[in-house]
Amino acid sequence: VCGYPSLAIEDRRLKAALERAKAQSRDPDAIESGQAAWMSASANIQDRLVLADRYARRIADLEAQAR
Repeated sequence: VCGYPSLAIEDRRLKAALERAKAQSRDPDAIESGQAAWMSASANIQDRLVLADRYARRIADLEAQAR
């Protein structure tokens, strides 16, 4: 992620969305568990476009949970 500025930006956006979702959730542990699963599934992705798409989808999911 650090090697690509665009992914570093997405990583910061993801962290902010995660914090908002946990703050709004009745079950922040479930949000954290979902994030751990997302991170595990994303850990070995080498294609930055695929990873960028995963970031976008995860951020959208977290933002929906924060509403």
